[in-house]
Amino acid sequence: MAPAPYRAHVGVDRLQRSWRWLLTGRAVPRDPLRQAIAAIDDAVHLGRVGRLEDAVEVGAEAIRRTRELAAADRRRYLPALQLALRNQGVYLTELRRHDESIPLTQEAVDLARSMVTWDRYRYLPELTLSLAYFTNRLLAAGDTHRALEVSAEAVDLARDVAGHDDRSAAQDGLAAALGNRAISLAAVGRPDEALVASAETVELRRKLAESGHDGATLELAQAMHNHANRLHVAGRTAESVTLSAQAVALCRGLATDHPGTHRHRLAQALHSHSVLLSRQDRDAEALAAAEESVTCWRALAAEAPGRHSAGLAQALAGLGSRLRWAGRLGDARTATEEAVDLYRTLVATNRARHLGGLAQAVHQRAALAEEVPTHLAASREAVDLRRELVAGNRARHLPDLADSLRERAGALADAGRLDEAVRADEEAVDLHRECAAADPARTETLARALLGQAGRLGQAGRSGEALAAAVESVELIEGLREAGPGRYRQLLAAALDRQADLLPKRRQGEQARLRRRATVLRKARSRSEP
Repeated sequence: MAPAPYRAHVGVDRLQRSWRWLLTGRAVPRDPLRQAIAAIDDAVHLGRVGRLEDAVEVGAEAIRRTRELAAADRRRYLPALQLALRNQGVYLTELRRHDESIPLTQEAVDLARSMVTWDRYRYLPELTLSLAYFTNRLLAAGDTHRALEVSAEAVDLARDVAGHDDRSAAQDGLAAALGNRAISLAAVGRPDEALVASAETVELRRKLAESGHDGATLELAQAMHNHANRLHVAGRTAESVTLSAQAVALCRGLATDHPGTHRHRLAQALHSHSVLLSRQDRDAEALAAAEESVTCWRALAAEAPGRHSAGLAQALAGLGSRLRWAGRLGDARTATEEAVDLYRTLVATNRARHLGGLAQAVHQRAALAEEVPTHLAASREAVDLRRELVAGNRARHLPDLADSLRERAGALADAGRLDEAVRADEEAVDLHRECAAADPARTETLARALLGQAGRLGQAGRSGEALAAAVESVELIEGLREAGPGRYRQLLAAALDRQADLLPKRRQGEQARLRRRATVLRKARSRSEP
């Protein structure tokens, strides 16, 4: 779970007016350290209620003042400066201002290193926490390989702390470091190692929850959700859904006991669970979870208008997808259009933060379009939005741009603009190839893209290129099936049929062999395949 901004001080008097003093000069506590702590706390408060620009302004002033104090008395004030820098990185990342967030978080790490030289085991937990924050900032910016290096150091240091201190806080730090390590490993295409790290995270979180460690149940639910995703990637889909259901149950308990604090956690967990259920073809259950998630978010949005719009928009987009696969296309369009409208409003107030959500909703709008003009317009907009996202973070958004280019190719083909469709397909395949090279887990998507490209190249009369794309698609799917022979039957059958269709008539024997094999695969269809 990504670390949230850390509160420096919480008490009956939270000094909520101090941020106004920082902006207007009103009175605050006389003690300089209390002034700095109050400013840091109020920046956290502003960030939590979504006022990120204000949080950055207050946080910047807190950094300026703690710098001045640390220059006069390094040992007394450096921890406060380090904390202010670390939290400021979070707000800037939320605003997608990565060029500013990363240097500040790097500085927080450097300061924590110097603090460790004063008293290793007193300040080592602060260094591991700062490294965890730094890992998240790097991942958000798409610098996955550097994040991997930082996460490795964080785990090593956290194990050192846990070996020296058997209190639950040390185990909590190790669990956080391992969770970030798992995310980093998955991001660079090392799913087996990611699975091991996330499994250890869940084990540690379970022990902390059993011991009654503060906040452990929520952290366990998040760790379970992350591990469920790792299990799905590993092909252990039944286990992934079971674990995700346990995470939902934990969040439901938290929401029942503390609805004002945790009901949004339940809404998030239901949305994630719905996605995993759909991947296992448990469509009715996936739809029910998506509907409940939307219901939760609507109730939250009614109580606090504007505050939960992003959660509701994401849930509506997920519901639209579930309704689409349930065959309820009219309802799917309605949910998706509402999601698009919500995201447009959100983007108008904070483009950087919500552009990705809008792009996904518009992409789905294109996939659901009934009319060719709507399909063309929505697919064009989705591509444009995702090109903008790729310009800011290529590694993170490139797979989505490739998907939207495939949808665009289909829209162009439907409009009879076959030459443009082929060009869009070519770019999509190139991008999917780049993604698969960086992360082998994306090989299936590349195979599907090649399969679509083969069809359109065939329509365009480029039979040789079409056959080559179909053959490569078959080869890739065969490679995937080596890891799990019972999987990908339907995809392989479709690829074999496409290859047979593209073979010249003089190769009728080969055509017949390919079609027979496709028929056998279809008869052996397994509902558990992705």
